Amino acid sequence: MRHKNFVGLTAIAIAIAVLSFCNGDSGRSLADELAGLNDAYGTSMKAIGTAEEKAQVEKDYLMNIAGLVDKYAGKKLSAADELARGEIYEKLTQFGKADAIFIALIKDGTETLKCAAYKKLTASLIRQNKLDDANRVLREVKEKYKGGLAPFAGLFLRAGVNQRNSDPATALEFIDVGLGFPIEQEYARSLYYAVHIKFVDGGLDYRQMGEFLLKMKELYGDDQRIDEQIAKKELFLAFIGSDAPDFTADGSWINSGEPLSIKKMKGKYVLLDFFAPWCPDCRNSLPKFLELGEKLKGKMDVIMVTRLYGFYADENTSAKRGIKPEEELELLKEYFKMKEIAIPAFVSNNEETHDNFAASAIPHYVLVSPEGKVVKLCMERVHDFFTEVEELVNN
Repeated sequence: MRHKNFVGLTAIAIAIAVLSFCNGDSGRSLADELAGLNDAYGTSMKAIGTAEEKAQVEKDYLMNIAGLVDKYAGKKLSAADELARGEIYEKLTQFGKADAIFIALIKDGTETLKCAAYKKLTASLIRQNKLDDANRVLREVKEKYKGGLAPFAGLFLRAGVNQRNSDPATALEFIDVGLGFPIEQEYARSLYYAVHIKFVDGGLDYRQMGEFLLKMKELYGDDQRIDEQIAKKELFLAFIGSDAPDFTADGSWINSGEPLSIKKMKGKYVLLDFFAPWCPDCRNSLPKFLELGEKLKGKMDVIMVTRLYGFYADENTSAKRGIKPEEELELLKEYFKMKEIAIPAFVSNNEETHDNFAASAIPHYVLVSPEGKVVKLCMERVHDFFTEVEELVNN
């Protein structure tokens, strides 16, 4: 009952804001009234927690901004009001109308309005998943503003993150443009993933990775999520050169009659693959991992590692959530049979093994030397890692 009352109070608060902006104040403009609604909406969304409440506030907000369009229909609008009208159309997913307004302002608006229109047009195109068009606009922005790209930094990050899989080169190009500037809160999620993508896909060696993390900590370390992300990656780098730990956690072995020990495998290289069947990147790189293990047999042993997540999915199985440990273990065994994987795999009952091997993202590969030292690591995307492993083991 309390939640319903709170939604009602929130709706009333927004309605009061609407009335104060829409009635009896002829000095208000469309842009002013939209700003007022945006403030009221932001305050309300921060104050509530349930999905039901947020959905109701969102519904009320969209209804109210649509009312603004009707209120100002047929009136002569300033360029700032036109920009606000375009913003409303974009939020109402009337993208054709929105983009036409933004393009017109880019062509004929003041420099300040052109900058704002470029930002809103790019955001609209990204939201529509028109990434080629968004790329064209961002490259135009990159050329036009050159040394003044700070207002666009978040959009470059968002565009880069959104096309990591479809266009990796453009993704890194845009991430490189955006990183280094202060990032507005609305782009915090894009910043988080952009730091990760640059670390994983940026072609950096271990020294350069360390330098990159120091720079990110200096720029964005006051953001708790970024700080935690950097700390995990620092552990990843610090793991290189250390003595390889062993499989000390509680768990089960597949394709092995007895528990294996890295310490007892000294004399040969050992390559570990931390994976999960629900992880697309894990599945994509698995055939090459198995092929490499076969190719280097006699010089290098291979072991797969996973853990119980209380969750299971693979390319042929829909997600199963909240499953019991014994059921998840059986599903993993069936997966190995389906894939005809005969190499040993350790299934940890908890996160201990992943923590011990600095595996904060999967797939995660650990190459252990014949002396038992961690000599190479790879996080999430393989790139040239397998080639480098083959060269190292054969030399």
